[in-house]
Amino acid sequence: MLTAGALAVAGFGLIAPATTALAGCSGAGCVGLDPHSTGCDAHASTVSSAYGRTTQGVAVIYVEERWSSACVANWTRITNLTSSGNWMEANLIDQNNSSSQPWEGWVPGGNISWTNMGNGYHVQRACGDFTFGVGACANPV
Repeated sequence: MLTAGALAVAGFGLIAPATTALAGCSGAGCVGLDPHSTGCDAHASTVSSAYGRTTQGVAVIYVEERWSSACVANWTRITNLTSSGNWMEANLIDQNNSSSQPWEGWVPGGNISWTNMGNGYHVQRACGDFTFGVGACANPV
């Protein structure tokens, strides 16, 4: 079996490997996997976002729907916009309005967390909740 290096030395043209191969999963194969550990977050982008605000209008949570075209997958990323740690929840909601890939936990002030990935071939939206019920959804279905 020839390696890419051997092919280059032999003078053959090289075809770059598909990005999905580098990331390790694609579409339904990414469901339930961590976007960071699979490499899917490396070239991901935010496709929609929203702020969760208190009744006084103070933004306390930033919710993003993240998309990886390399992995054909999406996930929810949340940011704690306060200076103190708080219990937070994040969900990727599918087209049937069912929670997919829920996450909850303690997020230190100014830090981020994320859900595992959902199948990017399906319409989904990203939602997050902050302590005391302040929440937001990005890209409502």
